[in-house]
Amino acid sequence: MKLIHLTASTFFGGPERQMLGLADALPPGYATQFALFREGGRAEAFLERLRATKHAAAVLEHDTPRFAAAGAELSNVIRTDRVDLLCCHGYKAGLRSGLPRTGQASR
Repeated sequence: MKLIHLTASTFFGGPERQMLGLADALPPGYATQFALFREGGRAEAFLERLRATKHAAAVLEHDTPRFAAAGAELSNVIRTDRVDLLCCHGYKAGLRSGLPRTGQASR
């Protein structure tokens, strides 16, 4: 099973540690990757930590207020990487979790 965590992280703190802890605690057969909103370049702190792990990470090119473009980009990642489960963390990820109908990933 492949999971992707979507978050708007501006630093590396408690929630980010929890996401990494969950990813590391999953049994074999589970793969975890991360998608981060750019946050004006402030996502770099978490991205640097992710680069030091075995988990794939990508920074979305689109961010607020371009939610439709961000949704299409996220849908493409989900479809291309064959993601089974999207985990949304925070209000921005929750708002974007309603993927556009034309780009919904379904399997």
